[in-house]
Amino acid sequence: MIAVAPCASEAAYDEHMSTFASILSQTVSMWDRTGFSVHEPHQRHGCITGPRVTLELGIIPTLYYTALKCRDPILRRQAAKLLMVAPYSEGIWHSVVVARAALAIIELEEDNYFNGISFSSNPLLETRNAETIGLPTLPVHFRFRHVSLVLSAESRTRGKLTYWKPHNSTGYTKMVLSFDFTDIKGL
Repeated sequence: MIAVAPCASEAAYDEHMSTFASILSQTVSMWDRTGFSVHEPHQRHGCITGPRVTLELGIIPTLYYTALKCRDPILRRQAAKLLMVAPYSEGIWHSVVVARAALAIIELEEDNYFNGISFSSNPLLETRNAETIGLPTLPVHFRFRHVSLVLSAESRTRGKLTYWKPHNSTGYTKMVLSFDFTDIKGL
């Protein structure tokens, strides 16, 4: 993440696809070793052990950043799914709220670019098939910049997403999206 921090172009993230993939595989591996398993074929995550709340920021910001900045449609969906599969909190951040915010940005940013492509309902099990093997990353002229998530002072399930959306070929327009995820259980 630090390697691309000073870059002005969203295309700079494309050079780090292997890093994004590594973040995802290391997260799954770490969770498997600690009993925080996410492999659905074995249904082990139904009996998750380990902390559900921590005061430190750990993997939530990293997976959120991966979902936003990795423009590979499969990898970014895997990052969001990892945030949803085993709900937990780090400080004020709840993984499911962050995942839903990331999925909203993904849907808005891609703007039907991948229309007609069937992504797995379980992106953790997604493998490249004939339909997805040659998928390009999202073109630069679709990509949002300066995405920020601000939670409401009253509730962790409400807030605003602010982002800069490409406008014409010369600039960006600031957009603000309010969200209310009060349907999330356990918050």
